[in-house]
Amino acid sequence: MPNREEETKLAGRDENGNELAASIRRRVSDAPMLPADEMQKFAEFLPEANRIILEQTVKEAEFRRVETAKENSRIAQERKLGQIFGFLIGIAGVIGGSCVAISGSAGAGGTIASVSIGTLAVAFLSTAGSSPRK
Repeated sequence: MPNREEETKLAGRDENGNELAASIRRRVSDAPMLPADEMQKFAEFLPEANRIILEQTVKEAEFRRVETAKENSRIAQERKLGQIFGFLIGIAGVIGGSCVAISGSAGAGGTIASVSIGTLAVAFLSTAGSSPRK
């Protein structure tokens, strides 16, 4: 979300019929720091405001970095676990199909192995184009 300014206008009449109007403006920003003009206003009001704001901004940035690192670690762990389970499912399907083929039904064994591998391929291809986290 880029920096933008929002304005809300209110209008009405009082009990004597006089027109009343009010306008409320606010600045919306996702920047880590306040704009310079606002920092200057805070400094006029409270001389140590800029130091306090900078300290809090640094603390928030450090917290965000730690949280982002944790999130990235969890995502990597989920992906590794998914690969391991996918491998195990594929191996189980091939071994199961081989056992069925050895016990006398080669067509059914081949079908079981093919379907297990094909299902993994479809699952992979259906998620390859979409992001797991939005």
